[in-house]
Amino acid sequence: MSFQGSSRFTIKGGSFTNMEGTQQVSNVNIQGNLVQYMSQEKRERRIWDEFMQVPLCKIYIKRKVGETDCSRIDLKRKTMRTVNACRTINIVSIQGEDKDLEFLHIAYSGPDASETFQQDFEQFSHVRDVTVAQLFGYNDGQNALPALIFYDALVPVAHIFEQNGFSSLIFTYFQHLVGVTWTVGSKLDFGELWLHPRTGRLCIGPYVDYSGTQFYSASGFKTNSITSNKCPHLPLQIYKDSNALISYLIQTLSIQNIIIGIRWSNRLIREWVPNKDAQFRISFLPGLVYSRTYLEIIAQWPEDINTWYYIPWHPVRLPKEMQENWVDMDDGSVQFPVMPSHIPYLQNQKICFHYDLYPGNKWIKLAESWLLQAHSILSQCGLQRDNMEDYSILDNFWLYLQCEDEQLAQTSSDTSTNWPVYLFLKPVPHPSDPKTVWDSWLQEAKYFWSFDTAGHEEIPKDIQISLGLPSFTWSIEIRHVSWDHVAYDALLRYLCSNDNNSTPLD
Repeated sequence: MSFQGSSRFTIKGGSFTNMEGTQQVSNVNIQGNLVQYMSQEKRERRIWDEFMQVPLCKIYIKRKVGETDCSRIDLKRKTMRTVNACRTINIVSIQGEDKDLEFLHIAYSGPDASETFQQDFEQFSHVRDVTVAQLFGYNDGQNALPALIFYDALVPVAHIFEQNGFSSLIFTYFQHLVGVTWTVGSKLDFGELWLHPRTGRLCIGPYVDYSGTQFYSASGFKTNSITSNKCPHLPLQIYKDSNALISYLIQTLSIQNIIIGIRWSNRLIREWVPNKDAQFRISFLPGLVYSRTYLEIIAQWPEDINTWYYIPWHPVRLPKEMQENWVDMDDGSVQFPVMPSHIPYLQNQKICFHYDLYPGNKWIKLAESWLLQAHSILSQCGLQRDNMEDYSILDNFWLYLQCEDEQLAQTSSDTSTNWPVYLFLKPVPHPSDPKTVWDSWLQEAKYFWSFDTAGHEEIPKDIQISLGLPSFTWSIEIRHVSWDHVAYDALLRYLCSNDNNSTPLD
């Protein structure tokens, strides 16, 4: 016997069976043969009720996929979003479901686990679409780690990419796949892309971290393919076959999109340079293709580089308010508002600032021209082809500032000062500027403090000390880019198959 819509009742002189499921509730009193209906209460249905709450005893872990930090790059703010939580990823089966069905099980641990679990549930519980990982159920974590359970044994694209050595071919393929799955221009982090292993289709799921310091995103190509009726999805086992990938890309994509995809897939090599060598690296290398090991010039941008310059792209490791409110000034300097609460942070952290090389369209033309002509140039110059990953182009540099006055941490700020005060980074010279300009920039401080927003007047040293404003030492890290050998192989095969003669490097 069952009672629909029942709660708050008493049963005497009989037996009853407790049934699972969501119930509508009422007040019912049962004594002997008398059933007395009291009142009805109806609980409002929540979004949680739309999904299965799966107890631990019904979850069987079949294999572990891995663990991942929940921190990630914020694409909109261009900052690192730090989260103190971890996702543990497993493939599971669930008792009571089809025995052949596999599910993706993601458990959350760490101080921010509950908040991250709630945020992920909010994101994936309100969308039902083939391009989004489809939520099946959850465990609310009252007696275990909170967990979300998704349909299908989805595979993280980040793992595929990493396990194949961050291959430029796989990167280009996924760029293509993103373009045919979503609206072109939808910039997606590789860490949030998942693959259906049976169909090869992409979907968005919880973020998965990947090794290294380089960030990879996908937004698709403006014009995706040269064959409109060809299925864009490759079997998972093909990803390890470079020859098959090259053939597929040549048959499916235009040469323009292959070059764009390969250019985007560049390897970023970081190099700390002594301050005495910084001027040569960041003023002489722009516009060149060079051997990173021997600093030998391989090819050169034929046009004048007087129009090339550095611009600040974004700061890193700053307090949130400083990171979100910096101003790029007309003279090329950068202004940061600083409050008393920021001072201890600046005294104890190495902060850094990213400078990109512009104009971007000329840098792109240099990179793409090199990729197309690399084999021809190396043949003409009699250079080796067995170490092509050493041939590089300068991409950007990072300026690091570190407090040199540890005793300032004990200095109390003057409460009569009108805060904020402003930290200014001085303009970076253009690559084509004379050596005297670069020498001056390298020898002087890279920053100054000011009370006014325009930075017209520097705060004297004694007042800086009284306010606890730190003095900084500086260092420079430059970023080279290069490409893997399969990128050059793919382009050589395309040029040979189409009997193409590339245009001069211009």
